[in-house]
Amino acid sequence: MKGFKLTTSDNQEIRFKLYTDIAPVTSNAFVDILPFTRTFHHARVSGHEIWIDDVPQLDIIQENASIFTEPGEVVFGPTKPARTKTANCFGIYYGEGKGLDACNIFAKVIESDQQKLIALGNRIWKNGSQDLTCDQMNEDSLVFLKGTLNINSKDTIVFENIDKKNHWQRKIHLIPCSNNLKDYIFSTYDSYLYLKKFDEKFWVSVEGKFLNTDTLESPQQFLFHFVALIDELEAITDSSHAMREMTKERLDSLNKTNH
Repeated sequence: MKGFKLTTSDNQEIRFKLYTDIAPVTSNAFVDILPFTRTFHHARVSGHEIWIDDVPQLDIIQENASIFTEPGEVVFGPTKPARTKTANCFGIYYGEGKGLDACNIFAKVIESDQQKLIALGNRIWKNGSQDLTCDQMNEDSLVFLKGTLNINSKDTIVFENIDKKNHWQRKIHLIPCSNNLKDYIFSTYDSYLYLKKFDEKFWVSVEGKFLNTDTLESPQQFLFHFVALIDELEAITDSSHAMREMTKERLDSLNKTNH
């Protein structure tokens, strides 16, 4: 997975995934100018955005361009057409906002780093401009997995990763990076298991890093620092609307506790 990282003045790292599928030209051109350090300011009229206008220049055309963005997305002002008001401006939206002109939307913050980005944006808004460094992120430092989760009788978290494209699946031992995350998994698993009538598995998405490179036939170890339920409401069958609403509130509460 291709991405970049933003390093703050207190050495926090905030990671972003590049939209290489819908903005390949901008993504590749941006990686070529890394690393760079600039003083980022808070936007005056564009909403919850931090930005600069002295980024190393990219000679790119409009690609996946819009004035409307989602929180966490990253934009770059193309130099063509010449009339654009945001040419060679680089912005990161940590919340809601709307651009002055169409910019190329080419990346988005990794979900587990979103709160760090919000905190950074709020600090710059309250305390003023800050020097930040943009640099490449090693692709092997970021791994996403999707599949089913099972907790066995020994309280071991076992993840079954399914790769439909290559027609195989593997079992991976998940190791939480903290006791808080382990407690979160167990409490979420118990509540979700109850709602799914004691089914042993549920869909999750996890983020972390492999600790070894064993063959697919043997269990691999995966240190994870983020987990999220996937389509949790759709997976609950024969539930009333009231039950679905109650489930959503409970899951939201668990997610807030984890963050």
